[in-house]
Amino acid sequence: MNILKTLLHPRVVLLSIFLMVICSLGAQDIHFSQYYNVPMNLNPALTGVFDGDMRFVGNFREQWRNVPITYRTAYGSFETKFKSRNAKKGLPENGYFSGGLLMNFDHAGDSRMGTIQIGLNGSYTHKLTETNYLTAGVQVSGNQRSFDTEKLTFGEQYNGKQFDSSLGPEPFNDKTAFYADFSVGANWNYRKKGKRTALNVGGALYHINQPNKSFWDEEDVVLPARWSFYGIGIMELTSKFDVVLSAMGWYQDAYTQNLLTAAGRFHLDTRPTHQRAIQLAFSYRFNDGFGVSDALIPAAQFHVNSWIFGLSYDINISDFEVATANLGGPELSVVYILKRVPTPEYCPTCPTYL
Repeated sequence: MNILKTLLHPRVVLLSIFLMVICSLGAQDIHFSQYYNVPMNLNPALTGVFDGDMRFVGNFREQWRNVPITYRTAYGSFETKFKSRNAKKGLPENGYFSGGLLMNFDHAGDSRMGTIQIGLNGSYTHKLTETNYLTAGVQVSGNQRSFDTEKLTFGEQYNGKQFDSSLGPEPFNDKTAFYADFSVGANWNYRKKGKRTALNVGGALYHINQPNKSFWDEEDVVLPARWSFYGIGIMELTSKFDVVLSAMGWYQDAYTQNLLTAAGRFHLDTRPTHQRAIQLAFSYRFNDGFGVSDALIPAAQFHVNSWIFGLSYDINISDFEVATANLGGPELSVVYILKRVPTPEYCPTCPTYL
């Protein structure tokens, strides 16, 4: 019994080792429940697809705190449109380029098994008609994976009588791995003139080069390509109420993730510089088939002029609920959109009265 207690001491650490192995072999990318608030993770072609000139996005997610092996994930991005001189003056243009910078970060367990991604996005949006736009985008990123063994324990540290921290396996020579990544995507955007009604439909292919993410040179651990498809629509029903419907699917080797979201957006004030709105949403996440449930996700958004604040919570309903007690985790997001004032073609001289 003492031997068993020693090998399982502490239980959380051994569970961390198990999860570390799963993470190192699995094919699952970083993901968020508020997929609509991490645009450049959803599709490089969503870079620059918004009503404004610059967009700043931040997102933080924590899940499985009840296990208690927590997963913490953060996302941050900045994007801007490179408009022509005519566009800056408020004149028509047939298209524009956009660029963006993004960062993803996550870690889990006592091993702090994690990934840091820094990527550059570029896109071109072409105006097809007054209401239809087509965008093509690319993403190039550098990624670093790492882990830490300082808080881990191993069976070799049992000396036959008790736990001895001075013992252990051979030291790990490589605790970090770096690889470059390349992705592409396309997006179709519809905007109804004079209305809030809009629709984005698109798809992307991530990890086209299928990089090797192994910690050891003699071993190949290929990151499989991931397909991403989505549709996000807003329908203005009245001057004060919109219906928001969206769907998203990720397909990466044996791993799949699908989300369906329905929301209602209530506009409290629509006057310029006084805009206020509340959005209440509910999402259902499932894997493989519609009946293979993963989570129910209530969410809320608060729109204040150029700011959007989002809050959601995962209610785990998968087989893992035995460990989570249905507790998934919270997710917070903030979006800020900056709009420039068009430069006038001329500045009339005001009359002077003496």
